[in-house]
This record gives sequence, C-alpha cells and structure tokens, in this order.
Amino acid sequence: MSEPILRRLTQAYVVLFAVATTWPGAVPANRVEPLILGLPFNLAWVAMWVVLGFVLLVLLDRAVTRDEDGD
Repeated sequence: MSEPILRRLTQAYVVLFAVATTWPGAVPANRVEPLILGLPFNLAWVAMWVVLGFVLLVLLDRAVTRDEDGD
C-alpha cells in the first residue's frame, strides 16, 4: 500500500479504536464469556484492538521508511 493510503487508514483506525474501546462502542463486548485464550471477552476485545493498531503502525513505518530510502 502507498503511504498516503496508510496514513488515512491509520487516522480512521485511531477514531475506530477510541469508539470501540469506550462507551458506547464497547457495550457489545461487555461480557465475560466466551473466554479467548483464557482472557475474558471484554479484555480480549481491547487486546485485539491494541494488536491491530500495532500491526497497522508497523506497516505505516515500513511504508514511510521505504519512501524515505527511495528519495
């Protein structure tokens, strides 16, 4: 993906992250069952958003580094 697309995707993700991990976005995930890898569902929900954010930021970093090396 190109850098401008990843930047827009990252900006959209930050907004989605904020909504999905606070009220009212986290209401559907506000339960204990089912356990996911031994974690309550609400904790696994937040962990999933953090891991997805990490992956997106790594992709953005690689795109920016690739563009800087190409210049």
